[in-house]
Amino acid sequence: MRLFLVMPDHVHALVAVPADRELSSEISLWKRFTVKRAGIAWQDGFFEHRMRAGEQFDLKYRYVRENPMRAGLVKQAFDWPWVWAPDVPVYLE
Repeated sequence: MRLFLVMPDHVHALVAVPADRELSSEISLWKRFTVKRAGIAWQDGFFEHRMRAGEQFDLKYRYVRENPMRAGLVKQAFDWPWVWAPDVPVYLE
């Protein structure tokens, strides 16, 4: 998990899964866990964008991080409190 950002009606995450695991299975397991622990009612399915070789992590990171700002929830991206981003270089903040 490189970035996890909660919006009022959805979440964004930048994650990596081992090559021998399917992302859809991992998301399904995570959704089941959060249903049991937090009572969240998830919609079926999810949208994924697989980062390919050559895509820049910082562009995707910025897109996700700025989502609350684009939605008009905060004036600056770093003002959004519902984000978790371990080990991300400060220059991306």
